[in-house]
Amino acid sequence: PRLRDALRRVRPRDRFSAHSPRRMLLRRPGWARILLGALARVLWYLFGVPCAWSLPRGAEREGARWGTSGDEEEDEARRLDDDGDGSSPRASHASRVDTLRRAFALAGAADVRHVAGAFDEHLADVSRVLASWDVPEHVALAGYGHTLYGSELFPYATGSFSRAARAEVRAAVGRDAEELMFLYGTCSQKRWYRSVLEIVLPDDVVSNGSRTGNAEFVVPEQVNAYTGESTRLTKTRFAFLCAMHAADIISTLPERRGKRLGETTSVSKSEKKKKQKKKKAQVSAEVFCLRLLRVAAAATRSDPDATKRFPNLDRALLFAAGDWATDTGSDVCIEETTLEGLRRSVSDAWLVARATGLA
Repeated sequence: PRLRDALRRVRPRDRFSAHSPRRMLLRRPGWARILLGALARVLWYLFGVPCAWSLPRGAEREGARWGTSGDEEEDEARRLDDDGDGSSPRASHASRVDTLRRAFALAGAADVRHVAGAFDEHLADVSRVLASWDVPEHVALAGYGHTLYGSELFPYATGSFSRAARAEVRAAVGRDAEELMFLYGTCSQKRWYRSVLEIVLPDDVVSNGSRTGNAEFVVPEQVNAYTGESTRLTKTRFAFLCAMHAADIISTLPERRGKRLGETTSVSKSEKKKKQKKKKAQVSAEVFCLRLLRVAAAATRSDPDATKRFPNLDRALLFAAGDWATDTGSDVCIEETTLEGLRRSVSDAWLVARATGLA
């Protein structure tokens, strides 16, 4: 009788997870929802109308608000993140990546066309780029699922904003990774890009110099594209999301796609000259990615908590910025001229298009 009473008090999801591997159910959005999301983003850019009206009424629309993950789900996700299912060690990074990969595969990610090619290849490439910068594992993991909740520029969300659905994702990939995915999907990219350009960086960060102490760094306010509410993120989260944005853009650049696909065949001299004459749009995107990495390094360096938890992260991000500048041939003159041109963009849509290499 005592055992029967105890089992009755356990929720069905807990009984299932105690004997089965963790699962995360994603679903392919219908065309109606995708088109509605695209229309909402057009209205957001033209008239500043938040996109929440395009979400189903109820739990999902309410879940798009910041700080509404729910205390019960938060505690459960934290417990699972720390102790696995309560009886086994915490899931490894590799197993969590595999969980994401399988969930996206079941949701048909391989069939979705992305500006970078197949959607599933793009997700894996973003994670690889982040890992190459020596960011924490949960950031690379969040890079794999950076559009699980969609984004301002990509209205294809396979995950749900409801509290129960977010708790399932947290249980599968960890609280920190899921939180970055959620913020990536809800933060306005037009506001993010504009704020990154407005930040004044210390000279040592711009020149990839050595550590000169904690520079004063104020995280700019960010806006929720669904609700219009604004907040200031912690410096560490802001830095991680800047790195995710940079990796996302880099993965979509033509030359990066060629390297990922292994296009190493020889080309004629005329073709090499054509490739050397980069389009202005790609140069803008390359420089903006460089800016994102520098801002991420500055934010990390100015956060005492981040320097303790991730003591070499700011240097790793600066090294990544230096390598990217070398690979793309960006110098101080090109960087300053391009950034000033981006700052002068009157239209937010034009700024985002130039910063991502679309125009």
